[in-house]
Amino acid sequence: MRYTTDEVCRLTHLCPEILRNWHRNRLIKIDFSQQISEACLADIRVIKALTSSGDTLEEIKQLLNDSWCYRPSGWPARRKELQALIDNHSRFAINDHLRKLTRTYCFYDLTKYLFLPLIHQPASAINQPENHQFAVATIRALACMTDYPCTVQKRLKPLQQPAFSFHGSMELKTNEFTSHQVNNPGTFNRVTTVLPG
Repeated sequence: MRYTTDEVCRLTHLCPEILRNWHRNRLIKIDFSQQISEACLADIRVIKALTSSGDTLEEIKQLLNDSWCYRPSGWPARRKELQALIDNHSRFAINDHLRKLTRTYCFYDLTKYLFLPLIHQPASAINQPENHQFAVATIRALACMTDYPCTVQKRLKPLQQPAFSFHGSMELKTNEFTSHQVNNPGTFNRVTTVLPG
């Protein structure tokens, strides 16, 4: 049996951008102009299972090619990386990193293992409140843009509140957009997110 890209995305709850990223990183072989084989779909499911542990694409490549060198890192390492970025880097770097994560991991896994722990972080653990709020606002924006909001948003109740907006004295540009799919037909989730610069 063969599948279209849309069917594969629906079956695996992955967006096409993730499949393209995995293809660029030589984890799967897909010709997007043709239908996808059962064997390729099985490979996609294997990579999805491996990324659900939080390992990087480089670590997964190492596991598949040189398993004796494989050293897993998992979601605790991704949480530390994100926290270090929020504590020590610019909003542009935070925005870029979060978008890269959404091109690597299933959004549901990101939400469960990375985003919700960040959102529910105690105030005493937050070193840079403004950067933390910016990261949360960016996550909310990404949640509204995901290709499978109905699946993901059941898990994302905290993310459906209006996002933070930093106006006024900080002189930051903002971007308003409307999500193309929402839980309630006929309504729109309006989100304001901060753009770097």
